[in-house]
Amino acid sequence: MHSMNDYSSAIQLRSDRWSALREAASGLTRATTAKETDALRSKCAALFDSLSLIEPYWAFPGMSAFDHMRRQFAHGNFEDLAFAVNRVTRALTTGAYRRRTIPLDWTDYNGHMTESRYLHAFADATDRFMEIIGCDAAYISSGGSYFTAETHIRHLDEVHAGAVIDIRTQVIAGAGKKMHLFLSLIHI
Repeated sequence: MHSMNDYSSAIQLRSDRWSALREAASGLTRATTAKETDALRSKCAALFDSLSLIEPYWAFPGMSAFDHMRRQFAHGNFEDLAFAVNRVTRALTTGAYRRRTIPLDWTDYNGHMTESRYLHAFADATDRFMEIIGCDAAYISSGGSYFTAETHIRHLDEVHAGAVIDIRTQVIAGAGKKMHLFLSLIHI
């Protein structure tokens, strides 16, 4: 496994680690000897340790899903682990976890996505992001919450019904109860 210092891109480092974890987890389901199983377990443990340093900074798959996969590994549920890691790696590679298709009822008389639906799409993406970082129904029922204080939307192009969009969320700043997010809607 390459050192983190060998990478100039966190995205490439992360992609390589998830791909290596997919191979190792898949190998655990096919291992036939104790020596082979031990070597793959060591490799998976090292990859989980490496990913645990960078995963908190990414919205997908989220720390709860990441921790669940670690528990699957710790309990020897290698089939479930391989399945989950494969799905995450495939979604990361294709970006499918961020995409949605624009329905016809989201468009106006010109066939363009309405202004209110841009906000709707961003709100849905923000809600998903908040769930991923732990601001879910349990957090809200315990008295915690976030709310939107300000929104700015720049319409740089048109999106039509049937178009596939990708929404990317970046945390620009965060401290205490304040968070500054930047969301981009990309027409694919």
